[in-house]
Formats: sequence, C-alpha cells, structure tokens
Amino acid sequence: MGKLLHYLKHTYTQTGKEFDLNDSYWSNYSEGSLMLFMQMSLVFVISGQQAPWFVKPVISGFVSTVKATYLNRQVQSSVNYMESELGKTAHGWFSGKSEPGAGDFMMCYPINVLINTNRMPEIEIGENLRKWMKAVETRPAFQRAKARLEEEERKAKDASPGTVSKL
Repeated sequence: MGKLLHYLKHTYTQTGKEFDLNDSYWSNYSEGSLMLFMQMSLVFVISGQQAPWFVKPVISGFVSTVKATYLNRQVQSSVNYMESELGKTAHGWFSGKSEPGAGDFMMCYPINVLINTNRMPEIEIGENLRKWMKAVETRPAFQRAKARLEEEERKAKDASPGTVSKL
C-alpha cells in the first residue's frame, strides 16, 4: 500500500515531487512496525478460535500468553510513541503540517482499528490519537470513503444472503 500511495503522490501531485521525511517515516512505521504486531495478534486470535477442539485449550493458553507478554506490549509501546509524537506537532497531523499527508493516510487504518473496533480492547488509546482520529473522520474524503464502504458491504450482503461480509 505504501508504495502505491507514494507512486500516486509523486506522479499526480505537485507537492509529491519533494521527499517528505515525516510522510515517509509514518508510512513505513504504519506498515513495518505497527501493523506487523496488530496482524500477528489477529492471526494468533484466529488460530486459537479455529484450533481443533482437542488442542483448543492448549492453543488458547499459548495465544493468551503470547498476546499478554509480547504482542500487546509491542502495540501499546507503539501507541504510546504515536501519542507522544502527535503531541509534539503544531497541527496534530503526523505529517507535521497544517494538513494530513501520506503518513496520516497510512496511519488511518491501524488507528481506526484500535479506536473504533473491539479487536484489541486491552490497548489504551490516548487523547492525541483520539483527537487525530476525529479530525480524520470529519474530512470529506473520509466521509466519502466510509459511505462507499458501507454501500459495498450492503451490495455484498444483498448478493449473498445468509453470509457475513468480511470487508
């Protein structure tokens, strides 16, 4: 996703011609640091849920231990770091500018998952990240994307009655 985003920025915008350290840093941080542990956590949870009944207690115990002793700590550490860094910006964007940049775009998915879903309820989210998410959610592009997602989910549900969309 990061490479695609950078290609679009560099190809189709005037400001995309310049290298932006903050955008590059937060784009890569999102994919290479934060999402790594969030995805691993999701895989572990699903593994525990889908384990055969006779090994489920062992697998579930293993998953709980790994999440509590390693994965949740890594995600919480990342959240604390992001919270701190947002607190240092004048405008509250990861880009460090008065408007969001590519890094903000890339951080949108993992932060949205942490704040607006119940996938990692044990992670404590600070006020700076909550303010950032609210600012993202009020932007017209986010509203259009959300409406489009809801429409696509509705279409998928209508096309396949009795199944749950995974979008």
